[in-house]
Amino acid sequence: LASTMTIGARASLRSTLLPRSTEVGANVAQHEIDELLHEVAAVLPPGHEATERSRHLLSKAQTILQSDQSRSAEIEYYLQQVRRILERTQQRKAWSDLYRSRLWTYLVSWTLLALVVMAGIGLYRGEFAALLVASAGAAPDAPWIVFAGMTLVTACAGALGAILGVYAGIARRQRTEYGYFDRKYGLRGLLMPLIGFFFGVLIALAVAALFYFAGVAPNQTALILIPIVIAFFVGVGQESLYGAR
Repeated sequence: LASTMTIGARASLRSTLLPRSTEVGANVAQHEIDELLHEVAAVLPPGHEATERSRHLLSKAQTILQSDQSRSAEIEYYLQQVRRILERTQQRKAWSDLYRSRLWTYLVSWTLLALVVMAGIGLYRGEFAALLVASAGAAPDAPWIVFAGMTLVTACAGALGAILGVYAGIARRQRTEYGYFDRKYGLRGLLMPLIGFFFGVLIALAVAALFYFAGVAPNQTALILIPIVIAFFVGVGQESLYGAR
């Protein structure tokens, strides 16, 4: 049977566990509320969930401070919650900046590598084929020797298209996700050039088989641009292909 005695005992137990007042004065609490409001406006992105929650907690602390200063322990609790939100947000921003800088370094390296390979094969196509023949000991008219340059250029074009898609995704994310980059997004950015390269290889192999059976030599025709252009645009739009955008 419930009675007023048991309810009173529970209320007194709660008041013992959660004290109503601390040694923090009203002026000190008001000063800290003002500082936290300024820090929230300076550090947290506008419209973010953490920003709205921090302002809500500070508003509750301000209301309690104006109505009942004896509840200073509750005010200190709300202020401590805001401090934790600020600490977590600063840690998240630090990790986001680290992921973004590493992703940019990776993408720039991929871009330079792909451009160098494409330019080298385009300028020194004969030397590249001779190098393959000398290193592998194969016949100069072997199909994989004839189509190796086209395959590699097409694969690099797919990687470049994927890198361009990642650049566009970074700019889009900075507008919609407050510029935060997590490990999952960084991993996707790392994989997209590899997937674009793989798609380029598949496209090049399909076109090479078509050229081989049609008797078309890739070093004597402008048709080599067909797989390169296809691979580039497939790399650019690969996020839309598997619904990740």
